[in-house]
Order: sequence, then C-alpha cells, then structure tokens
Amino acid sequence: MRGLSAILWYARRQRQAAWGMIAALATGVGALVAVSSFAERVGAALLSGAAEALGGDLVIVADRPVPAHFRDEAQRLGLRTSSTTSFPSMALGNGRTRLVEVKAVDEHYPLLGELRANGRPTEAPASGEALMESDALGALDLQPGARFELGQLTLTTTGRLDDEPDRAPSVFAIGPRVMIAAADLPASGLLGFGSRASYRLHLAGDADALRAFADYAKQHPQRGLRLEGLDEARPELREALDRAEALLRISGLLALLLAGLAVGIGMQDRLRRQLDATATLRAIGAPGRFIALGALLALLPIAALGSLLGVGLGYAAQALLPPLLQGLIPTDLPPPGPRPALYGLLAGPVITLAFALPAILRLRSTPVLRILRRHLEPPAWGWATWLGLLAGGGLLAGLIILLAGATRLTAAVLGGSVALGLLLLALAGLPLWLARRRWLPTGSTTLGRLAQPGGRTHITLATLGLGLMALTLAFSLRHDLLESWSERLPVDAPNRFVINLMADQRDHFRSLLTDAGLAAPELQPMIRGRLLSIDDQPISERPLADPRARNLAEREFNLSMAARHPADNRIIAGRDWHPDEAGQPWLSVEEGLAERLGIALDSTLEFEIAGERWRGTVLNLRQVQWDSFNVNFFVTTTPSALAGWPATWITSFHLPDRQAGLVDRLVADLPNITIIDTRAALAQVREVLTRIEQAVGLVLGFVLLSAWLVLWNTAAGTARTRRRETALLRTLGASRALLRHQLLSEYALLGLLAGLLAAGAASLVSALLGRLILEDWLSVSAWPWLLTPLLGASLSAAAGWLSLRGTLDTPPAQVLREAE
Repeated sequence: MRGLSAILWYARRQRQAAWGMIAALATGVGALVAVSSFAERVGAALLSGAAEALGGDLVIVADRPVPAHFRDEAQRLGLRTSSTTSFPSMALGNGRTRLVEVKAVDEHYPLLGELRANGRPTEAPASGEALMESDALGALDLQPGARFELGQLTLTTTGRLDDEPDRAPSVFAIGPRVMIAAADLPASGLLGFGSRASYRLHLAGDADALRAFADYAKQHPQRGLRLEGLDEARPELREALDRAEALLRISGLLALLLAGLAVGIGMQDRLRRQLDATATLRAIGAPGRFIALGALLALLPIAALGSLLGVGLGYAAQALLPPLLQGLIPTDLPPPGPRPALYGLLAGPVITLAFALPAILRLRSTPVLRILRRHLEPPAWGWATWLGLLAGGGLLAGLIILLAGATRLTAAVLGGSVALGLLLLALAGLPLWLARRRWLPTGSTTLGRLAQPGGRTHITLATLGLGLMALTLAFSLRHDLLESWSERLPVDAPNRFVINLMADQRDHFRSLLTDAGLAAPELQPMIRGRLLSIDDQPISERPLADPRARNLAEREFNLSMAARHPADNRIIAGRDWHPDEAGQPWLSVEEGLAERLGIALDSTLEFEIAGERWRGTVLNLRQVQWDSFNVNFFVTTTPSALAGWPATWITSFHLPDRQAGLVDRLVADLPNITIIDTRAALAQVREVLTRIEQAVGLVLGFVLLSAWLVLWNTAAGTARTRRRETALLRTLGASRALLRHQLLSEYALLGLLAGLLAAGAASLVSALLGRLILEDWLSVSAWPWLLTPLLGASLSAAAGWLSLRGTLDTPPAQVLREAE
C-alpha cells in the first residue's frame, strides 16, 4: 500500500496542463464516434424496416412473370399475397415526355407498411387511374385529375405519390415513379417481347407458413427467380452502404491515429521536462516500474477527459451526416445508440497508451548521471523504445481489427495511408536536407530554423500534408474524374438511347430522325438469352469469384448480331469473323465478363433463347469503351446467326438541344419505345457524388483537424526553448512586432511546404485513379496547387500563433532567472 501511495503521489506531481493532447484525442475519438453512430443508425433503420422494405415477410423476385403454382401454394398455406411489376417507360402529357419508372400493383398492395399520396394514407390506384411522383407531375405539367398517356393507355392522375414502403432510395431510380393498377397492364402494350420488367410476388403471414413456403420455393428452383427474406432486404443498398460505412469508419480511424500521433508528440515533450526529476528519483533508488506506473497514471485524466469530450463531439457531428446524404439512405433513422460511445471510451485510452508507451518506457531508462550532466538523455533506440513500439503496435492492430475489421479494404486504405505518409515524410525531409547543406537559401528566421537538426519539422510536414491531401483529394476527385470523362466525349456523342423498338417500326423510326435532319441511326438487334453452361459445365455448378459474378451469370443477357464491331471496340485476343462466315455460331465476348466468368477463347457457351437452346463458340475477346455512350453488348455473334429468333432493336443518337421536341413526336408515334436521356443520368451521378463528397469531406475534416493538432502539439513542445530564445532576442533589442513576424513567417512557410506536398500527392493519386477508372491519365488541375498551400499556410500559422503567442508576452528577466 505504501508503494501504491508513493506511485499516486508521483503521478499527482506530474499533472500538467495538456490541452493540446486532450483536444487531439477528442478530435480523433469524435471522428470515430460520429461515423460509428451514423453507420449504426442506418443499419438499424434497414433492419427495423426490412419487412416494409420488402413489401412483405418474403418476396419472390423474377425477370419474367412468377409461375402461378407459387401463388397457389401460398394461398394453400394461408399466406396473403400481392403482385407488382416494375419497368421503365415514357409518359406523355401536354405535349411533353418524361422517362418514368412504372409500377403496376394489384388491389392487395401493400401487404405491409403504408402507401401515402397527397400527404395522407391511400389505397392502390384503381383501373384507369395513376399516382405520380412530383418530378413526373412537374415534367408533364399535370394537375390532379389531368390525363396523360402511357403506352397505349390514357390514364387520369389522382394526385402526388409521396411514399411507397417497398421502394429503395431514389439514387437507384432512373426516373420518377408512376404507379398504376395491374389490371391496366395488358392493354398498355408495354410488356411485349424484350421489355425489361421486374416481377415480384410479396407474401406475408404466419411464421410456420412462411417457412413451409420457403422450403417449397427451394424445392422448385428456376433460373432468374430468387427468394428474398428480411436479411436480404434492399441488397443493392446494403452493399453500397457497407462500402461507404467501411470507408467512413477507416477515415475515422485515420483521424484517431493522427490524434494518437499528437498525443505521442505531446507525451515526449511532457516527459522530457521530467528527466531531471526522474534522474533524481533513480539516484535515491526508485525502481523503473515506479517511474513507468506513475507516468501511466498521470495519463488517465488526459485519456478520460479527451475520450468524454470526443464522444460528445462525435454524437453532435453524426447528426450532420443524414441531411448531407438525403436520398441515399433511409429517411427515418432511429436515435443514436450507446455502442459508439463505448467504442470511443475504449479507443481513447487504447490510442493514448499505444502512442505513449515508447516515451514512458524510454523514461525509465533515464541515466542517473543526468544530475551532473544535463545533456544526457535516455537512449533513443534502446530496448525500451523497441518494446514500447511493439506493444503499441499490437494495441493499434487490435483496435483496428475491432473497429474496422480485418478486411482487404481496411488493409488497402490504411496501408495506402501509411505508404503515402512515409512518402510524404521522405519528401518533407528533402528541402530540409538541402537547407542544412546550404543548397537552399536559409534565413535565420524561416527555412533555416525549420532545418535545424533535432526538430520534428519533417514529421509535422508529413502529418499536415497527409491531412491536407485527404481533404484535397476528396473535393477534387469527383470534379477531375467527371470533367475528364465529359471532356473525352465528342461534342456529338450520343445523348439518347432508344430501346424496345420493334422490327416493323424500324423504317418509320429511321424516317422520323432523317426528316428532322439527323443522321440515319444504326439500329442493332437485341435478343434476350439466359446463359446455361460454359464448356458444358452448368452455371449453377461453376465456381465464381464473388456474388456479383454469380448475379451477372444468372441474369438474362442481351445478345446481338453484327457484321463488324463498333469503332470503339478493340479485339485483344482471337480474331474477327470474315464476311463469308455470316451465320456461323461465333461469339465475341467482352473481356471483363470473360474474366469474371472464366470464359476463354474456344469456350463453348450455351444459351436458352425463347425456351430453346443455342450454342456458340468464343472466337475473340473484346475491350469495350463503355463510357462512349454508343450501343455495346457483352456478347455478340455473326450476322444472321440468330436470325429467326424474336428480337427488339436498340440504338443511340445525338439530339441537339434545339430539337428536344423530337422526343415528344417519337413517343407519340411509337408509344411502346423507351427513350433514355443520358444527360439526366449524368446529372444524377453528379448529384449523388456531390452528396457523398460532402459527407466524406465532413469526416475528413476531422482528419485535417487531427493533423493540425499534431502541429499544435509540436509547436507547444518547443515553447520552453522558444521562450528562452525570444527573451534573449528581446534583451538584444528585437521588437515584439519583429518576433511576431518571425514566428508567423516560420509556420506559414511550414504550412506552405505541407500544402505543396499535399497538392502533389493528391494530383498523383487522382491521376492514378483516373488511369485505373478511365484508362487514361487525368490532366492536372491548377486549383489544388493554389488553394491547398494557402490553406496549409493559414492553418499552420494559426497553430503556431495559438501555441506560442505566450512566449512573446513573457518578460525576459523572468525567463533569464528561470534559466539560472
């Protein structure tokens, strides 16, 4: 007990103000708590609303009408059922057209949840009526009670559709919703051959009956048909959010790690001031564990206060994320739970201990002779330092696995961050190395001071540069990628796609375009087929790399015939077919599809087309430029190889803005066709990326703040030395204004160098991503090279001024007396 009392006495003696360390820890913990709380709320919303998200307790999803025996079995088991059919089409009203998502529902819809229209609950539309989202009403200039055309139907809109329980967020929609009665579908003429419709049979009822139906469905499997339960609700949203959650959580961890670095720097400076007292204690017989335990206990208030402040900051910040991602996530999120707070309260002490251990274990090796020789310090890389680094690294690894998971994404992002940090560290040391050798001009107050040996200038340069780079990359990548993509498109690149054109409508469609002064379109046939086997191995038995490859293999393919490949296609393996080989069952397969499904040259592919089997042999693999906005296919064959099979036709063309009215005439004459405006799709992509950019920017703001606090703690650690230098200079006649200018100039230069490093790293990463995504090097933007250094200089000057402004106010006589 006497030993414990002595340790506590020693810990109390070590208590010092450490607001820089506390602020850094609060920032890192706040970032982690914010993203953890937000992710937990979204996950809870998806789980609690899973039944409504499905529109039932179970749902059968198919790309063709669900066989009647499934409905018969559900009714036999006493389950309630409802059917829906969804597909894109063109709506026409008041001489205007709009691409919409049609959803035909029966009288039992919805089984679960609430359908809302005109601000109140409502029932499914009756025959001849329709509900339309506000975007569709506005585009067609319709009021409730107005009439519009959909295919061969003339319908009356009964009002504004506000919410449907089983619809994913709008980011996944290609147009606003129009809901009609299922009884009107046959007369619409919109579900002919080639229509891309999704059919769903929703079920609800007793749990035992649902299990019995699930067993029945598994005993009657069919291609293109799958059974979804509550765990699979909104799979496309779950996958996107899982990736977003992982990236946000890793960003929070990066902020936490930078905060830990600030704690480590602060701890080193804190313990350096205790070397004299530690040497005295060792001289009178205090053991090393006494010194280490006392230093550890002195950290407890810092870790506790920083963690508590961080938890509060995190809960406040996470409330800002849902508005930024409106439309991409569920709208009704539950309140925050306690688990993120527990993460923060655990992560704060762990990160503090991990980064402080090397300094604490090094402190216990303080030489006793320091009492007589003040220049002596513990060995910088002795066994204690290595032991502290190993122990701290183990704690960090455990924390990362607990909070982010041991996934490849975690390893890639954190590994990439570490690699960039080391690169920035090496680059940061270059100008300082040149300055020390007088190869760069080194005035006494700017670069020369930064280049002094023994400082941490290169560490602070790399850390601040990493934070600035993350923020710059987040805000520039979307602009650079999209602008580069847009610039690569020709002025007359196709901006309209036409699908569902029937064979007997081709001549009329072509004449409508040529009469309007447009070039005759190149129409291509589209035959729908389902892949059955590759080299006689059924798809169901073929091992595939990931679920996405499995879904790709089991969906219906759009096959086409062509005498020659589009100009933007390039054969990378095999040979093209000759004109005299028309009718031969040769296949050309897109390289990405071939890689995912394990298709090689001379592979034999078997398809089911209109209930019959057809086989072809792979003659070549193609590289397709998908971003050209031209019509392209995964699989094509020779002309007339599929002649006689039912087909629809597809094309793309460029429509000048001044002739936008042509779309209305096309839809009026050919109501079954669907025209997709790629400009609207690109605008939607921009909106989605802007929202994501804003959310990521908020989280990366924590990263930048953590990096800034590293700089603040580094500056605070030099306060004692600065105070002595300032006192000496003031004694020699230097004015306060001159010293203030010297201080601000030095830290502004430090931030300017960090900003230049950040701009260079962000441009490099952006160019590499452009090469990977667009297969072309991106042009370097000028704004990061201008704004990032200015931001770095401002932040650095502010950190230096806040940390060291007190040194200018200390009377020189007081400092000189302390030195004695």
